[in-house]
Amino acid sequence: MPSWKPKLTAKNIIVVVILTVIFSVSAIQLINIPRIFFDEGITIEVARNFELFGVPDIVTAPGQFSGFPYIQGSSGFPVTVPLAGFFKVFGFGFTQARIYALLWLFIFFATVWFFVKNLWNTAYATGAIALIAGFASLYDSGRRAMGDIPGLALLLLGLILLLKKDRPYLAGIFFGLAVAAKPSVYLLIIPALILSYIIADWRHSFRKLLTIGAGAAVPIIFWILFQFPQPWLLSTWRNVFAFYQNAFGSSYSPWISILQNIRSFGSQTTLIYFLLLSIPTFFAFKEQLAKKDRLTLFIFSYGIMDLLYFLKSPGTIRYLLPLELLILLMLPATISWTVKKLQPHLIFVKNISFRYIWLTTVAGLSILHLIQFLFFSSVVAQNTSHLQTLRYLEQYKTETIGILSSPQIAAFIDPTRKYHYLLETDQLIFGSNPLDLPQEKLPDVLVMPADYASNLPLSGPELKNLGLYTLVFNGKWEIYDLHPHSFAELTED
Repeated sequence: MPSWKPKLTAKNIIVVVILTVIFSVSAIQLINIPRIFFDEGITIEVARNFELFGVPDIVTAPGQFSGFPYIQGSSGFPVTVPLAGFFKVFGFGFTQARIYALLWLFIFFATVWFFVKNLWNTAYATGAIALIAGFASLYDSGRRAMGDIPGLALLLLGLILLLKKDRPYLAGIFFGLAVAAKPSVYLLIIPALILSYIIADWRHSFRKLLTIGAGAAVPIIFWILFQFPQPWLLSTWRNVFAFYQNAFGSSYSPWISILQNIRSFGSQTTLIYFLLLSIPTFFAFKEQLAKKDRLTLFIFSYGIMDLLYFLKSPGTIRYLLPLELLILLMLPATISWTVKKLQPHLIFVKNISFRYIWLTTVAGLSILHLIQFLFFSSVVAQNTSHLQTLRYLEQYKTETIGILSSPQIAAFIDPTRKYHYLLETDQLIFGSNPLDLPQEKLPDVLVMPADYASNLPLSGPELKNLGLYTLVFNGKWEIYDLHPHSFAELTED
């Protein structure tokens, strides 16, 4: 890689200004943007139940839990336990959850700064902050109380400790925390580390990997004890294996998904953009790969594994977020290499300052990210549907409430009055449909997504029981009252 270090004046001021603007704007629309996500609702409820009952699981009926916290905990204890503590100190609510997410976003930015500064230089660190500051997908996950951004922050801290400080055991602890924060995408850290160390120096890697593994084992064992009921039983691990073997339903075909996702690289703008960025990034770091640089080997190994994980998913681009952000962190160095290679061959820029071209390119891409985020992404679209639904439900002080597949609503309902039937796939069903209860035990209030009955047709007995209710709220979620009061019907805009 080129050794040139552009001298940016007032680099620290630039970073502080960027972060101040980000967090000031974020605070204004904290609970409206982005909309609450399915997994975010689960994370919030898991944290609340851990605070109230010491159980990291969702409630399916008063005093009853799903019994499968390792499935419900898509965001693990490094996210949910501190969030439970946050609720304990500052009270429970959606605002508190979003403030907590914002604190993790700040930690992530700080980690990015120190990561790029320590492993490259300060100018690249400033460039990386500018490039990710307007990246829409960062806020789509980072402003939500989920494990995507905390997991990546923990991963970067682990890499700093391993590669810059040579503290493999402590680095392993952070890698283990990253895995537990979001197992679906950060479990790949383990094979990526093993592969990168074997490629770099397989003869002398065993001791270092053993030390890293010993550190990682501490939070991973805690994660298993925390979220896996009866981990000493073989039946528990059969259930775990069955879940991870096919977490998307019985009709899901990974091969069909792979073909569809490969085709999406020619139609989805985000995928096209990062495909184009990955080409110069590969050539910029090709020399580092040839030298078996451990950081480069790890990033490329993890990136390929993350890509494969996305390809076999049902097209969930969010799974690519770690890879996208790693590419953006490397982009200032990639731009430096690209300019150095191309400038002598381009007449119209041959006499322009190398530093000026680098600055202009970084600034231009940063502005493009910001424009896309503000004007062409769905992240900034306000969606207060769940808030309107919850405001209406506040009128029910003592009534029991049945909820169909809506963790965004269930997370905020009193667990002593809540019946939650959660259908994630045809193979992942938790709780009992409240409409299947005997008429004398039906909940006083029923909440379901507006399209629930059309997507998941109700059985004859369920339709019969639904006929006993009166629709009193019509919006993205419908609210039915078994014993309607004189509430005015509210229709969402």
